[in-house]
Amino acid sequence: MIWLYEKITSNEIDNVICAEISDADVDKDLYEIVMKNMIHGPCDTLNPKSPRMIDGKCSKRYPRALISSTVTGNDGYPLHRRRSAEDGGKLGAIHMRNGDIEIDSRWFVPYSSFLLKA
Repeated sequence: MIWLYEKITSNEIDNVICAEISDADVDKDLYEIVMKNMIHGPCDTLNPKSPRMIDGKCSKRYPRALISSTVTGNDGYPLHRRRSAEDGGKLGAIHMRNGDIEIDSRWFVPYSSFLLKA
C-alpha cells in the first residue's frame, strides 16, 4: 500500500483522467473513441427501461453532477470535472431508438486519453 504525504492535486488528476467530451477540433481520433466507448447508458429519464435502473434510479449514479473543476475528497476519491456547455464543456449527440439526443459531460465515464489511444 502506498501512502501519499500530500494529496494529489486537481491539475494532476486532470492531466491523467478526463470525464468530459473531448474536443474534436484538437484530436478527432480521441473524440470518436470517446463518443463510441465512454458514454454510460444513457439511462435515467433518457432510458428508464435500462437494466441499470433500480427503483427508478441508475445503479451507477449517472448522470453525474456538472462541476467546473475536479475536487479531491477527504477519502481521496476525486469528483471529476464535468463542465456545462456554459462553462466551457462540450456537447455531443448520440442515436437512440427514439431519435438523436444531445448529451453533455454528465454521461461520460472517466477515461485516460493515453490508454484509449494505446
